[in-house]
Amino acid sequence: MIDIHSHLLYQVDDGPLSLEESLVLMEQAAENGVTDIIVTPHSWAFAGEKNLEWLKERFARFQEETQSIPIQLHLGMEHAVDDYRRFIRQIDKDGILTLANSRYVLVEAMRLQDAEEAEEFVYEMKLRGYMLILAHPERMSSIKKDISIARAFRNAGGFIQVTLEDCDPMGSGMFHKVAISLLKEKQIDFLATDTHGLIRNCRNLAEVKKRIEEYCGKEFVRRLIVENPKNVLLNQEIKKGR
Repeated sequence: MIDIHSHLLYQVDDGPLSLEESLVLMEQAAENGVTDIIVTPHSWAFAGEKNLEWLKERFARFQEETQSIPIQLHLGMEHAVDDYRRFIRQIDKDGILTLANSRYVLVEAMRLQDAEEAEEFVYEMKLRGYMLILAHPERMSSIKKDISIARAFRNAGGFIQVTLEDCDPMGSGMFHKVAISLLKEKQIDFLATDTHGLIRNCRNLAEVKKRIEEYCGKEFVRRLIVENPKNVLLNQEIKKGR
């Protein structure tokens, strides 16, 4: 598995509190078949001294600290988007940190309200050469009310990333219903862990993956956790599948 969404870098955002905690998480991931992880700290964590250069230096040190674990680390960010028009203006001014130096951008757009906004957001980013990946839409209140917003985002050329544990056929909880609906419709392009410290981790990753494979097929799941993420790392085109 290649995990494109993980809060693994310690003492940066709401992820691990220590290096030791990060090491436990990485060891769990390796034991469950993860080969690559894109570290995606929340954009809201960076202000003042915690700027982009600080993050790059911290990430480089983290790579050295974890080199004994057989997982390749890559740098990215989960960008919080409250107002997508303002977000685009900020990109035009300052640029943006993408996933693993690719054209792909991971966004948490919790205030995206309708299909028209979803389509316009994707369109404007594509004009600038970026491909949007919408993080955990199953957690968005607007999509809980109207799942067609996720379909519109994807149909416009964006990509959908759902948290793997939310797609567990044996699971439950407030996000499970929307995640399973997207899985049934195959309106998902990535499954990722969204690891957040020891509370949300990779300990049972292999078991959950197996149950999802039994539910919707190994070939489909492989596309979501290996083929599409690999194309992100290689900065190659991702073809939509059903």
